[in-house]
Amino acid sequence: MPLGQMNERTFKMREVRTDKDICEFYNTYAEHWSNRFGFNKSSVHFFQYRLNVLNRMLDLKGNELILDVGCGDGAILKALTTRCKSCVGIDAAEKMIDVARRNVDAGLQNIDFRVDDVYILETCQSNYFDVVYFTGLIEHLQRPISALRSMLRVLKTGGRLIGITPNARSPWYRINHLFRGAKRHLSTDRFYTKDEIYNMLVKSSFRVDIIDCWGFVPGGIPNIFYLPLRLAEAIFERYFIREYGGGIAFRAFKS
Repeated sequence: MPLGQMNERTFKMREVRTDKDICEFYNTYAEHWSNRFGFNKSSVHFFQYRLNVLNRMLDLKGNELILDVGCGDGAILKALTTRCKSCVGIDAAEKMIDVARRNVDAGLQNIDFRVDDVYILETCQSNYFDVVYFTGLIEHLQRPISALRSMLRVLKTGGRLIGITPNARSPWYRINHLFRGAKRHLSTDRFYTKDEIYNMLVKSSFRVDIIDCWGFVPGGIPNIFYLPLRLAEAIFERYFIREYGGGIAFRAFKS
C-alpha cells in the first residue's frame, strides 16, 4: 500500500514518544482519512448516527460561535455551517487543515480552519465561544485534563462542551480485529468509561449535564454483518445493554 493510503485493516500503528509523533501520524494519512472505513453500509450508518448524536448534544439555535477541536478533514464542521453564526476548526496536523480548507465550498464565509495545539489554543480568544466540541479526540491525547482546561478557557460562561469518544466498556474493541483488522491508531491511545469521563470533566472545572452511550454498529465491517448488528442495535439501546454501546457522548457547561 502506498504511503498515506489508509484503511483500518492496513495502517501502521504509530509509536508515540512525543506530541509530534501524533501529528506525524495524522499528517501521513490526511489525504485519505475520510476513506479509511470504506463506503459500505455500516460505515454510512455509523457516521450518520454519530452526526445525529452530535447534533442532539449540540442543540444549536443558529446564533452560536462554535469551535471544533481536532477537526481533522473538516467534514463534521462543514455540515454545521448552516446551523450556527460562525465556526472554527483547529487541528495540530497541518496536512489535515490543508485538506479541510480544500473541502470548504467556495464562498462559504462563516467557517475558518487553523493549525493550533489543543493544549494551548493560542489562536482562540478566552471566553469567546458558545460551543466547543470534539469527536474522536480525547482518546488520542496524552494529557486530556490539560486539553479540557484549555477548552474551558475559550468557552464563554454558560457555554457548553460536547464530546464523543469510544466507550471502554464496549465489547467491540476486544473483537473488532476479527472483522476489520483494526488496531489502535497510536500506541498511547486510551479508551475511557463514563465514570472516568465524568471525573475528568469535574477535575477540569466543568459542570456535567449528561453522559450517555450510543451505537452498536461500527464502521468498516463487511455488509454481511450489517443487518444483524443493526437489528441488535435497535433492541440493545432500549435496555440496560445500552451501557455497552460503542461510543460515549457527553455535554458539560462552564459555570
